Amino acid sequence: MVRRTGATIQFGSVTPAVRELERAGIAVTVETAPTTVDGDMQRLSQVVGNLLDNSIRHCERGDRCHASVHPHAGQALLVVQDDGPGIGADDRPRVCDRRYRARAAHASGSGIGLAVVQEIVRAHHGTVEITSDVGDGTRVEIRLPCHADPTRPGSGSSHRPKVDLAAR
Repeated sequence: MVRRTGATIQFGSVTPAVRELERAGIAVTVETAPTTVDGDMQRLSQVVGNLLDNSIRHCERGDRCHASVHPHAGQALLVVQDDGPGIGADDRPRVCDRRYRARAAHASGSGIGLAVVQEIVRAHHGTVEITSDVGDGTRVEIRLPCHADPTRPGSGSSHRPKVDLAAR
């Protein structure tokens, strides 16, 4: 069950993960645009944190990690992309299964990070798409419904609190 709050998600809430990436010698870029969704701030922050933690575990010094959030076609589009080792075609369909770890994974971890991401995103009526090939890094796209503005005709009404994904 998703606990809905009126709080604001900030990329600043994952600052420790960004700092850890930088300490590991991974170049980090973050781009945000005003993007609001209905949801649970803590859970959505956990999604971003889990994705950045995966980059920390799998990238090497000199790799890059890019995180962005912006509105796109009536949805919030959150992307985390890195230059890590990538995920093989045989492993890709199962990486969101609990306790599954890709065969080529050389890093530590419990194998539940992406499963948790998928569960949280689905609870928010969103989708997770992972694009990856061995040697080409990984791109995770999260799409969530944007907050409906009840003051705008035709936007639908929403009784759930809004969460600003790009708040600074």
